[in-house]
Amino acid sequence: MTEKLYLQDSYLKNCTARIVQTIQMEAKAGIILDKTIFYATSGGQPHDLGTINDTSVVDVLENQNHQLVHVVDNPIQDNQAYCELNWERRLDHMQQHTGQHILSQAFSKIIDANTLSFHLGERSATIDVDKHDLNIATILQVEELCNQIIFDNRKIIIHEVDHNEPHHYPTRKQPQVEGSVRIIEIEDFDHSPCGGTHCARTGEIGLISSRPFIWTY
Repeated sequence: MTEKLYLQDSYLKNCTARIVQTIQMEAKAGIILDKTIFYATSGGQPHDLGTINDTSVVDVLENQNHQLVHVVDNPIQDNQAYCELNWERRLDHMQQHTGQHILSQAFSKIIDANTLSFHLGERSATIDVDKHDLNIATILQVEELCNQIIFDNRKIIIHEVDHNEPHHYPTRKQPQVEGSVRIIEIEDFDHSPCGGTHCARTGEIGLISSRPFIWTY
């Protein structure tokens, strides 16, 4: 199993790791490390980019053995790996994913809407909720609450708990994993089981804006 360093510190920009295995990934090489700072595509959040020993990382996947496979442009012959993130992309994902937690909880508090899925993209992030009668007034109310939480600059806290313990926290949804559970707390506002990367305080997110509106039915 690859040790995921980002679970405890999303701000790590580089690390040194040991190459455990190299596998063939069609025309590219797949590198498995003993530990990594690179996030693998999962739960609506895309993978990180960056370099390993100055070779570009173009994809990151998690296999059935919970090893992270780093797809690189060229094979790496060394046993040691110096990993460096594309920090601009990581920070953008942290801001968007943390913003999604706030947005989902705001919809839950204001109109009791549950988030069904979310998508994190290059220009915007979207969520799907289980309500079909949304109107502009409601959306603006949600937006106002989100930005108040951001302006409060609230702390974001990581809790690592046993799988029997999540009921001690007011989580929006039940964990979908076995073993230990990672709960992301937005101070006095939201608790959500999540394996993604997040900011340390809400003020780092920037504004949440619903405009221009994109309506789908």
